[in-house]
Amino acid sequence: MAAVISYIKSLFGGRKAGEGIMITYDMPDPYLDLPVEVQKSGYFCPDFCWYKASDGSEHHFINGCIEIAMHGKVEPLIFGVWVSVDDESINRYVDTLTHPNESDIYYGYLSNELPHYLNTYGLKVRLHPRKGYRRPKVEIAEYEHQLSIDSESGISFEKATKFYDVANQNLIDACNSGGMEKAA
Repeated sequence: MAAVISYIKSLFGGRKAGEGIMITYDMPDPYLDLPVEVQKSGYFCPDFCWYKASDGSEHHFINGCIEIAMHGKVEPLIFGVWVSVDDESINRYVDTLTHPNESDIYYGYLSNELPHYLNTYGLKVRLHPRKGYRRPKVEIAEYEHQLSIDSESGISFEKATKFYDVANQNLIDACNSGGMEKAA
């Protein structure tokens, strides 16, 4: 499964200026594989979504940010990703969206496969709400995974630009193959 990457941006003057890079995913990977009628029977917005599968189970997702420091740069590399959470977590998140309690922690599973790392789909994560209408910070709970290691220790700007280039090429390929229509 691969979610369409819709928003790739170099922040603060462009990629060559190199102050920050953001790569975001439109939706959770499982959402892309749903029949249109299932998608439409659920709820989707840029911050969270849910749907009821054909077997009757409900699936809830929150959009958050994995932030990875880039050595020597002010702004981080940011992956905008989706996290699968339980009923209680989504209800609490929605209820406190405008006034989040920063001590809340939501447990879930990463719901996007990041092409830059191996086996990210299903990684255990923790979501930390933030004030100021900012998306929650996503912390990787599987500490031995390279994504967790990079989140803690940071990466070089060169490695971040490689991620950007791969994501940008994936977006170009999706546009050229008509893959964007599935997400529309």
